Amino acid sequence: MSLHILIYFAQLTGQTLDSLVGELEPAYKQSAIDKKINGIVAKLSNKDKEKLVKMLSVWSK
Repeated sequence: MSLHILIYFAQLTGQTLDSLVGELEPAYKQSAIDKKINGIVAKLSNKDKEKLVKMLSVWSK
């Protein structure tokens, strides 16, 4: 779900975003490499994302 739709849903239901998604783990801080990876993955087609998941699954064994 996109952030835009999530915000719209929160407004419709009278809830806050925090109540819908909860809080981030306090120890988690998104690093520059996380942002770079997320940016690249966001541009991939669903088919390519499926290939990437398979590749990462094999690689992480």
